[in-house]
Amino acid sequence: MQHCKNTYPTPTALLFWVIIISIFAIACPASAQKPTFGPALLHDVDKPEEKKNKKRSLIMPYAFRSDQIGFAGGVAAGISGFQDGQMSIAGTAYVSGKEALSGIASINNARMPYTDRLFLDFITMDGTYPDLWVYDAPQDNPRGGSNDSKQTDRYRGRGIDNMFEATFKYVLPWGQAETTPIITYNLKDGLPVETDSSAWKEGWNPLENGLTYLEFTPFYRHQDVDDGDGQGKHHYKGIGARLGIRYDNTDFPLNPSCGSKQRLQISQGFDGLTHADAWTSLEFEYGKFFSLGESDMARQRVIALGFWTSAVASDQQPPPWEGATLGGRYRMRGFDDNRFWDKAAIYYSAEYRYIPKWNPLKDLKIVKVDWLQFIAFGEMGRVAPQWSISELHTDMKYDAGFGLAAFVNKYLGRMDWAFSKESWHIRVGVSQSF
Repeated sequence: MQHCKNTYPTPTALLFWVIIISIFAIACPASAQKPTFGPALLHDVDKPEEKKNKKRSLIMPYAFRSDQIGFAGGVAAGISGFQDGQMSIAGTAYVSGKEALSGIASINNARMPYTDRLFLDFITMDGTYPDLWVYDAPQDNPRGGSNDSKQTDRYRGRGIDNMFEATFKYVLPWGQAETTPIITYNLKDGLPVETDSSAWKEGWNPLENGLTYLEFTPFYRHQDVDDGDGQGKHHYKGIGARLGIRYDNTDFPLNPSCGSKQRLQISQGFDGLTHADAWTSLEFEYGKFFSLGESDMARQRVIALGFWTSAVASDQQPPPWEGATLGGRYRMRGFDDNRFWDKAAIYYSAEYRYIPKWNPLKDLKIVKVDWLQFIAFGEMGRVAPQWSISELHTDMKYDAGFGLAAFVNKYLGRMDWAFSKESWHIRVGVSQSF
């Protein structure tokens, strides 16, 4: 599914994009599958009098254009600081001249009643689009979405896309969260600083260092695409749950400069209610970060390396957006959303992240922009009908690009320009890619 391609911001609009991407991913529901940051509090050491649970809010109208949606306008809003300060809500909605209509709403890090360490992330989306596509045609060889398929091997037409996910996160009483599940990060101009209360320690030991989460995510998603091929609408539904464990031992999970993070997950699709096949998939993700320190012109320089792999452990295959799929906001950004999907996948990414001392937006009155970050990245990966180390490293797909991130009102927003042999895309989101 794709509806974020070829967006053209003007220089003036770039400022508004910096603000908006710090609230929410405007039109890219793929972000729903990305683990969120927290629960945590962000505290400015230069403002010791500021309450740690002070509410921060932002509301902004916006406009953009894409080939699939046309010219669109909408509004985005977010507010944080609820409960003990760790909870936030956000939402966005837009309408276009091509009769596209989309709305997204989320809640992050809401502490569940009568519990101390159980938190909820929730996201829902409902949209109607004039040009939606799914890589699933034709059904012969090569199958649409396979590594050998063409970009035209897809169903394409007016369609709907709606979904919801609810992630229950239990913060284990280990490492950095031994005494409290809500971690405070002390910041100076948007970057973490060492203080007496700093608890982060380098070294891979979940019992002593870092944060460990158990995650359970029920999910539902439904897509209909009317290809105009005389077969009526093509239906795709998925209902199921994910169970995973995530370990994050980085100095600042929102924007790591050192340390590592891992995630192991099993997903199960159910055949009830959706009249679809049951399926099972496994995945593993790893990220490693190396600080190059400051320089005469830079506040921070980081090399970030990412790895991800997935395998379908059932005879039946998940819908195109689940399991072993590549293409979209977080993996293979230069290709269409869910461009490749099969029984197995592997993916590598490398990024250079640079925060200059130069910040032309630091004196803005309407929002607080602590820093801008410039990014260069490259990616490679492929899908295959079975998990084979040799096959997955043959005829791999590649893309590369550059990005701009901003830390605005303690939200991190990011926009990437990604290029592949097939297409190019602008990707918008509210977190780092990994």
